[in-house]
Amino acid sequence: TPVDGNGMKFKAKYGVVGLAVVRREFIAEGINEKGLSTGLFFFPNYGSYKPFDAALREKTIGDLQLNQWMLTQFATVDEAVAAIKSGRVRIVGLDKLAVVHWRIGDASGRQVVLEIIDGVLHFHENRIGVITNAPDFKWHLTNLDDRKAKIEKEDVLMKKILDTKECKEFKKECLDNWTKLLQPKDEANKFVPYFIKNYDK
Repeated sequence: TPVDGNGMKFKAKYGVVGLAVVRREFIAEGINEKGLSTGLFFFPNYGSYKPFDAALREKTIGDLQLNQWMLTQFATVDEAVAAIKSGRVRIVGLDKLAVVHWRIGDASGRQVVLEIIDGVLHFHENRIGVITNAPDFKWHLTNLDDRKAKIEKEDVLMKKILDTKECKEFKKECLDNWTKLLQPKDEANKFVPYFIKNYDK
């Protein structure tokens, strides 16, 4: 807990392997024997937890230990999400500057993202299968869509440029000059099908 004294106690039901940071209890990325996997990513200036309440110490767990708890207790995303939503655990921050959000996935391929903002739990279905540090997951999706739209727009523009007469003539001249540099002629002959294909475009 953020102050002296232990928080929630629990016994492991499943074996776990993972990468720990600072302390062995703080698993940054891990997976258990049932295929449940979790990861945490920095979320400062966006996420914020409920304040520590000493009266609720017995069900309180530090944010950096949540992965360990989920991995040792649950086999699926549904089980982990249901337990967190039920209030069985109260997540608090151990460091004000080290707020995190979590990725939770299981053997079925399903993944969700957990973010806590102003003390409120937010679960998002993660159909793209990846997440990184702040900002929030919704911003990640919006940014990804924007970049995809930009790339598609640039692809259309590039196709129009490549279809111009000037571009085709320039490409033909480049290929012609390149073949003249190839020696012996047998080497140049290997590229004839490629040149014919490009001349037709």
